[in-house]
Amino acid sequence: MEKSINKNTHGILRYISAIGVATLCAVALPQVFHAFGVFAGMGGKFGQMFLPMYLPVLILAFKTNAVAGVIAGILSPIVSYAISGMPAPSMLPLIAIELVCFGIFAGLINKTKMNIFAKVLVVQLLSRILRIAATLILGAFISDISITATAALSGLLLALPGYILQLLVVPYFVNSRRFNI
Repeated sequence: MEKSINKNTHGILRYISAIGVATLCAVALPQVFHAFGVFAGMGGKFGQMFLPMYLPVLILAFKTNAVAGVIAGILSPIVSYAISGMPAPSMLPLIAIELVCFGIFAGLINKTKMNIFAKVLVVQLLSRILRIAATLILGAFISDISITATAALSGLLLALPGYILQLLVVPYFVNSRRFNI
């Protein structure tokens, strides 16, 4: 009985730790990309292009489940904003919505027999569609978010390098036995 309790406690601590590490990485990676963007003379565009905050949330959800992905997806932009002021307050709800969608969809699609690249593509597509819808809906109610469908689609094109990066990085971490949770 005692071994069973210790094993369960250990599993829960690993799970909570994984969420914490993913959140920490989702807060730190954008800072690294921002620094490279400043160095390259592009400022904050690197974050918008490469979506570094999304990588840890996506990997976590694929390695664990939707609940962990949702928790990290909610915490990451809030903690990042509290520490660094980024993302901008007007973008915070939209990024949180998309990160939560990443967590939900990756966690749910994880157990299917689909190829990992196909899984990532499905998650990217569904999440971006919901973000565009949320952007248009929130834009109708929040004055700081005045965006059109054309602007939402141009944001998709700007983020294309980030989606490619996700297709390159996420399968490695998901399939690697070194990063078991």
